Amino acid sequence: MDAGCKAARQRLKDTTRTEYETLIREAKLTPTQEDILRRHILCGDTICKISLDTSISERRVKLKLHQAYAAVSRICT
Repeated sequence: MDAGCKAARQRLKDTTRTEYETLIREAKLTPTQEDILRRHILCGDTICKISLDTSISERRVKLKLHQAYAAVSRICT
């Protein structure tokens, strides 16, 4: 994961709920990206659990997470 995505992930983890929702809205994530990110950041679900619950492959879950972090990173710079 590149530095921008790591910074975005940390920023999302450190924000309040209101700030989190503002960042997500401004990043214009797809519903799938938003759901996966919410499960991973807010609920603490693992990639494996998200994959099993959503019937999306682990590789696709990782891709969607990376895309979401990249979108948040773009609005944070």
